[in-house]
Amino acid sequence: MVQLTIDIPEDIQKVIESHSNIDWETIAQQSLLDYARRLARVEALLEKSEFTDEDAVEFDKRFKAGLAKHYRS
Repeated sequence: MVQLTIDIPEDIQKVIESHSNIDWETIAQQSLLDYARRLARVEALLEKSEFTDEDAVEFDKRFKAGLAKHYRS
């Protein structure tokens, strides 16, 4: 297994240190694994997608215009 070192803010470190009974290493490993699996699923879906960057820009414009119209009225 590969070892990973991360920097965390001091306030989070204090919380971790105050709960030494919790297996933080396992929590971090599981969180990274879950995130990597979700990312892999998204990438697999995107490989099959015919939705282009131009489609995304057009969708964004229409969506924002619809929101603006909704909240102005």
